[in-house]
Amino acid sequence: MKKKLLSLLLVFCLAFVPASIVPVFAEEPDGSKGNPFVTIEQYNNWVNTLEDEESSNVDVYVTISGNQNFTEDNLFNPSNAMQNWTYPPRLHLTIEGCTFTGNTWSETDKNTAFMYLCNCKSLVIKDCKFDAEGGLVYGINWNLCTITDATVEITDCTFDGTYTKNAIKLNQRGGADDKAIDIAATHGGNPVPASISEATISGCSFNGSNAVILLGTQGKNTDGAASPSTGNFPITIENNDTAVDVQLAYASGKDVKIDNVPTIKLNETGTMEKKTDSIDPLDAVIYVSEVVNKNDPYYVKLSGDGNTSSTTAKIKYYSDASCTDEIDDVPLY
Repeated sequence: MKKKLLSLLLVFCLAFVPASIVPVFAEEPDGSKGNPFVTIEQYNNWVNTLEDEESSNVDVYVTISGNQNFTEDNLFNPSNAMQNWTYPPRLHLTIEGCTFTGNTWSETDKNTAFMYLCNCKSLVIKDCKFDAEGGLVYGINWNLCTITDATVEITDCTFDGTYTKNAIKLNQRGGADDKAIDIAATHGGNPVPASISEATISGCSFNGSNAVILLGTQGKNTDGAASPSTGNFPITIENNDTAVDVQLAYASGKDVKIDNVPTIKLNETGTMEKKTDSIDPLDAVIYVSEVVNKNDPYYVKLSGDGNTSSTTAKIKYYSDASCTDEIDDVPLY
């Protein structure tokens, strides 16, 4: 009886309390679009309840913001190494205003990075600082598997420190010329090629050693030959604060030295637009407004078929979109 009277008294009192000071209890994040997870721990706890089956074939949202600092002692390690899952969860990841220092992905030496992402349906990174303190193999290591029509937006970020391979890698796996067996997820026995529908990198600064942007991957075809499908996606790189090398790794066999991979030396404030050519990715026309030491607009095509591990494509520059007027006085590398 006393408890009932106390409850009635509490309700009566709250009726006279201004709404502005009534406590509001936030709903626990559930990974939905309207109520995304706000920590990697929350996301990992959710992922760890899944198995590779129809129940994992869902969208999940994670938003990381608030000037968080990720280090080797505070890892950014989403449980998404699911490149052989038939139905990986589709991660929609937004990161804003955060700092990444050193190997924030894992404690291994082979693939040190800020992050490793292979089931990302959408990636938005804004106003973040990345410092490869102590040296990293990769920076942002995007290795998309099974997920289709993904989008990438990286804006107003800085990349410092030393990178063995690249500061940003964008790579879609599972195409007809991608023979690696570690991504052999199939639906009804048929491979599921990943695809990127749109990618943008803008307003960034690349001050670190080998802080390059790499598109596709080298030598995933038969006997390590070039694998054009891994880089067969549209991308716009524009209005960055520094010059940056853009490596077209998909045009090279696995034994080609990274220094010899076809590279566009994009000037600061320059624009590079790469379109998709579903028939032959090596023929995808790339528009470049400025290359280092040259301010004229160019169109770029690759020559050389890259069909063996010892062969690499070469970049050729043209003054017209039909790629008929070849120019010889611009740097190929």
